[in-house]
Amino acid sequence: MKDKQKAIEQIQVLKDEIKKLETIVNTPVNIMDIIKNPRDAFRHLNIDSQYLNELPSKYLIAVEELRVIRLALNEGWVKTKDNYGYYPIFERVSGSWVMASCIYYYFFGSLAFGSLLKSRKLAIYYGEQFIDLHTIILNEE
Repeated sequence: MKDKQKAIEQIQVLKDEIKKLETIVNTPVNIMDIIKNPRDAFRHLNIDSQYLNELPSKYLIAVEELRVIRLALNEGWVKTKDNYGYYPIFERVSGSWVMASCIYYYFFGSLAFGSLLKSRKLAIYYGEQFIDLHTIILNEE
């Protein structure tokens, strides 16, 4: 009877391990499938977001959330003098901000390079997916 109980317990342990492995196998590899909101970016980078509560304005919170989102989307990529990046361009349409375009950027000595993403596709995603945060900044709330 003990052997049967032990076997049942081992089967349950194996089932749990299979579930863990299935989760790993089914985890999306495209970073855009992982980062859908600021919380995802903080979790992906293992950053505790509690410090955002101490920031004095929605504007500063949006700036910081976008910074962390860029870090997550870029997956360790950093602009250097030998590479280039992309950043979204916004325009006002009927009173609302929309993502209008994406700019290829090579020059190293600019304040904008901190906002760069490693690919055009990521820059478009970053501009469109997080338009609410960009709007806060563009409106300087």
